[in-house]
Amino acid sequence: DADVSKAFVTSVYWRDLTEHYSYLDSLYEDFSNASKRRFETGESNYLEKLTASAKQREIGLKKEESNQQYQIALQQLKWLLNWEGDLTLANENVDLSLITPSDWTAHPGVVYFENALLKAGHQVQVEKRKLLPDIQFDVFRGTNPGPEAKVYPGFQAGLAIPLFFGSQKSHAKAAEFGVRQIEFEGAQYQNQLENRYQQLLYQLEQNQKIISYYNEEGKTLSEQLMQQAQRSFQEGEIDFLQFVQLIENSRGITLQYMQSLHTYQLTILEINYLIN
Repeated sequence: DADVSKAFVTSVYWRDLTEHYSYLDSLYEDFSNASKRRFETGESNYLEKLTASAKQREIGLKKEESNQQYQIALQQLKWLLNWEGDLTLANENVDLSLITPSDWTAHPGVVYFENALLKAGHQVQVEKRKLLPDIQFDVFRGTNPGPEAKVYPGFQAGLAIPLFFGSQKSHAKAAEFGVRQIEFEGAQYQNQLENRYQQLLYQLEQNQKIISYYNEEGKTLSEQLMQQAQRSFQEGEIDFLQFVQLIENSRGITLQYMQSLHTYQLTILEINYLIN
């Protein structure tokens, strides 16, 4: 089910984002406390203390927001599954397979318009037949009422002309217009279908680039920035503002990856359900 799949990957996204902010919240809390002690001992200035407190509060709010969104997504998933009680998401990576359309003519929406076109074509033939004269031909055996009457074969023919020819002609034209309308709507539907598919493929490609970069380089760079920031600050090589800048750079790489991964998964689901 499309809604269940989307609710699941969205729940996983907010859960992972909450864990990410929980780690940062703990990190900033430690350094905020350290900054307070440094200020009290005269090793740092008041600006550093304010910055540390502000960043801790900022990350704390983001963690709360992410956790709230996670709970909302989880409740939506439980509702769709008709699930009662606690629900724990698996920690395995979500692996989604992309379906590639082999022939758009087999798409349910396209088939629907093809069937509607056939039905409309049959209706045109029915309406046109009503415009033709109705020829009747009967064969019978007859006799006369007199004595010694003989039995003889006979036939009679008749021609029925439509009384409301103009009205029936209008019905036929309306049926033909219906065919053209369905042809137009069917072509427009398939065109929109293919265009949407191409748009989603482009979006998928852009997110795939970010994911590939993160897996090949970005993850290592993010971890190195985080480690270097902590070590350099603890050893007094950088001040707290420089520490914050390095952490923000590391966080930016990770957040971009997480958001792209989430969008990538939702795009695959949309493509798969678009095709089917």
